[in-house]
Amino acid sequence: AGGSFWDGVGHYHSHTPQYKYEYIKRVYRNSMKF
Repeated sequence: AGGSFWDGVGHYHSHTPQYKYEYIKRVYRNSMKF
């Protein structure tokens, strides 16, 4: 596996950039609550 952690998070949800980046933003915002 290669690439960044966040790219992996996005690919888990969708390989379509539009959806992938929206998902990354949601996960990132939620991770900042910890």
